[in-house]
Amino acid sequence: AASLESLLALAVSTSLKEHDIDRAEVARRMTDYMGLEAGTITASTLNAYASQAKSDHVINAARLVALCAVLGDIRPLALLAEQLGYAVVEPKYVHLVRSQMLRDKAKELAALADAEMRAAR
Repeated sequence: AASLESLLALAVSTSLKEHDIDRAEVARRMTDYMGLEAGTITASTLNAYASQAKSDHVINAARLVALCAVLGDIRPLALLAEQLGYAVVEPKYVHLVRSQMLRDKAKELAALADAEMRAAR
């Protein structure tokens, strides 16, 4: 099984490759997005983050958010959520997810109530 660092590097690499933006431009936009000093994030930095061989250069959470925002690609962030058994959904779907969670909880509570009623008899 691949390490989390390798999976994250692959997700970063894939996201960068699938977007038609030069890495130097992505780095500049990320720097701007984060309000950092110009040149703080470079194309070389992104190359290191995208390399599975450079396990000592793992992208941090703040920069991952900036990368996702700049590219408009949530997949690298979603990969982390999946490692915890969760999913990232667009805000327009949150109410549907919450609704289903409430239905599931209602069924669970109904089953507990039924069990209590049976025990009381």
